[in-house]
Amino acid sequence: MLVLLFVPLEYRLRAEKYEIIAYSMQFKIFHLISIVYDCKTNNSIKIRFCRRTIKEISFEEAKEQVEEKLEKTQKVVTKETQEEVEAITKNKRGQQQPKSTQATHTDESKKIQVSSSVEKLESRTQGKSEQVRRHEEKHTASKKQNKASNHSRTEINWIETIKFIWEDENRGPFIRFCKALLKDLWHAIRPKGISFNLIFGLDDPAETGMWLAKLMALYPFYAPYGNVVGDFEKATFKGDIKLFGKTNLYKFIKPLIIFVTHKEVRNYIKLLMKIGKDE
Repeated sequence: MLVLLFVPLEYRLRAEKYEIIAYSMQFKIFHLISIVYDCKTNNSIKIRFCRRTIKEISFEEAKEQVEEKLEKTQKVVTKETQEEVEAITKNKRGQQQPKSTQATHTDESKKIQVSSSVEKLESRTQGKSEQVRRHEEKHTASKKQNKASNHSRTEINWIETIKFIWEDENRGPFIRFCKALLKDLWHAIRPKGISFNLIFGLDDPAETGMWLAKLMALYPFYAPYGNVVGDFEKATFKGDIKLFGKTNLYKFIKPLIIFVTHKEVRNYIKLLMKIGKDE
């Protein structure tokens, strides 16, 4: 298990904005195992071994499976209701004992009673189906409402926590250790290469030229990594960026362990958790 901490992990990240916003990620281990996600071609994660796809996890299929389960549940409820209607109809017909001596209007009245019972049961079936549909809509709406309320509550807690840290006079050691942690994590994930292409334009071609001239002053710094082009015909902002590098799990785990081993950090985290519960 310890060997896995030092296994080199190559990554390639790409994001672009042209007709649509798209991004892709690729992770490789010894060029044997790769994990690929591309939202532009297919909304799925592919796990490959020796360039052969051995597992594909599709988000669209997962969504379809959930919808199928809801449809099956609705069909089961409808089927049970229909069976109940048929059973009651058969009982009504079994209870009928027509006699030759009965008048015609008596038979017609019984038929009317049976048909009215069937109509009532059919209306009950439709009512149950409508109840199922309303229940699903209500469940979906309540789920969204709970998610929104939890999200707003989380935002409030975060705001209060940040406000407390900003105003606290004893935040010095905690901030110092956080800076060290972010620095170590950046060194762990720092890309070895970067390339980009940027196309921008403003409503006024003169302003586009002015900003392009200003960016040319920085050309010696960004020239090795990418290119900036001006569009003098229309207002636009599009382009792409690529990042690639190599890392391993040990580079992430080591700074995290060092961070939590400091007594000042643990005490300050406990204090922040207490503030969050009070809020």
